[in-house]
Amino acid sequence: MTTQTAGRQPNGQPKHRDTAAKHLSEASDYLNKGALELAQTYALLAIGHALVDIAMDGIEVFQQTPTRQRAEAQASDQLTQALVRAAARGQRPRCADGEVASMFLAEDPRHRAIAATYCNGCVVWSECDEVGTYQTFGVYGGRDVTRTPRKRRNLSIPVRSSNKASKASGKI
Repeated sequence: MTTQTAGRQPNGQPKHRDTAAKHLSEASDYLNKGALELAQTYALLAIGHALVDIAMDGIEVFQQTPTRQRAEAQASDQLTQALVRAAARGQRPRCADGEVASMFLAEDPRHRAIAATYCNGCVVWSECDEVGTYQTFGVYGGRDVTRTPRKRRNLSIPVRSSNKASKASGKI
């Protein structure tokens, strides 16, 4: 059983593309016959079907975007909007202060710990905290989200040289 994507024919072509082509052909016929109003109507119908086709393609692309990427983009957009609203009120978060901004993305974890304390009372704290759930380094919403690589255990077995091999090579 073949699954059919919304807005598509079984052959994969957009449903509205054929209809748009048909209306465009009809518009051309009416134009040749001198029926200008009918030609315009069918041309507009062709444009409408083409736009629906484009919109359906856009919906399909959005639906195919992984959920995590959509959520991350949405969180980022919400943070941007919150920053714009704060700026309109004459407020800005401490991480935007040039003197301490570098601490939020510092290599030194002690600097990041200090930066996290600056988030207390921030006007965009909740939006920033949400963005932080998708980050792997730095301070977001008062949390250091930096992930440190795990140390790998050495699973190799140490090889000891035998005394015979050492005596044979002249080392002892």
